[in-house]
Amino acid sequence: MALSACSITLGFSTADKAFTYDGKPIQKFEAWIGNSDNQGALWPGVITFSHEYFTTLSEHAVPLDLRALNQLNSSALAMDIYAMLSDRLHRISGRPVVLYWRNLREQFGQEYTGDDADRNFKKVFLPALKRVLTVYPDAKVKKVTGGILMMSSPPPIPYRN
Repeated sequence: MALSACSITLGFSTADKAFTYDGKPIQKFEAWIGNSDNQGALWPGVITFSHEYFTTLSEHAVPLDLRALNQLNSSALAMDIYAMLSDRLHRISGRPVVLYWRNLREQFGQEYTGDDADRNFKKVFLPALKRVLTVYPDAKVKKVTGGILMMSSPPPIPYRN
């Protein structure tokens, strides 16, 4: 229910344009609540996205391979890395992009703090990345000094013609 009352800001950029959505994603939320803790909902709930948010999602959607997600489902970090790579790798044009450990930690591991935060995060991130690369074999990513290098790669689900 908290999501139905939130405001959200999404943004991305490509080589030739930038885009931002700032607004309420949920236009309508309807849930049936049971009379007791033991009783589930009697009817399915309904969530209606705002038109603008739905359009934004549709135009910038990134299809994910559900088989890959199922193989990664024991690790939220691996699933997050897979989603990020699926979104970003096919949008890279020209030069490869380096993501530094600090930036990766800020995105995926904010709980790592202190003097060795990046080193401790890296110890968890690299095995998760290795798992992701087994389910997304076309992803061109490699460890470099200071972070990871991301190169243009096909999306995990091929484009429709």
